[in-house]
Amino acid sequence: QLLISECNGSNLYFKNDFDIVIISKCQNCEIFIPIAKRIVFIEHCNNCQITVISSTIILSNVVDSIIYSCSQYPLFLLGEISNLQLGPFNTNLKDIHKKLKDSFIIINDESRNYFRNPFQFYEFQQFIDPFQNNWSVISESQFELLYLPKEFEHLSYNDLIQDSHSLKLVISEIIDILKLEDKDTSENIFI
Repeated sequence: QLLISECNGSNLYFKNDFDIVIISKCQNCEIFIPIAKRIVFIEHCNNCQITVISSTIILSNVVDSIIYSCSQYPLFLLGEISNLQLGPFNTNLKDIHKKLKDSFIIINDESRNYFRNPFQFYEFQQFIDPFQNNWSVISESQFELLYLPKEFEHLSYNDLIQDSHSLKLVISEIIDILKLEDKDTSENIFI
């Protein structure tokens, strides 16, 4: 189990896979978790960008954030959700298919797009217009590829082109905007 709590202004990149991940009360953070085998619970986070693959992802009281994900089941949205953008898994991690197989997470064409249709639940006494979403699918112009630190093994652009499954996992709809470049990662934390 991994608990990330009360981080502010941090970039956290994890190499290991976990069974359960809880991300709580974080602000202004970029967080990368390759795979959470069972569940990811993200609560009370503000202005965060989180990238994760998991069997199940639950978001509760998440505001002004972007969640890039790939999941076996649709996402669950609970409580106050405001200005939340949802997008597909956005990095080029090497051996992702092996990691998925080892984790028993089944990803197919349908589940790869579950970020588009989350289940949203409301508190009984809360009045919310059922026709107004407080979340949206990220637009192509706002989509950003997550550049992992050099310590991670990642695929080159040519590898992505040759491996159509990885290409689809990154995002097939907007492949034209994907450009892999080295970025300075000197201020990042990786565990």
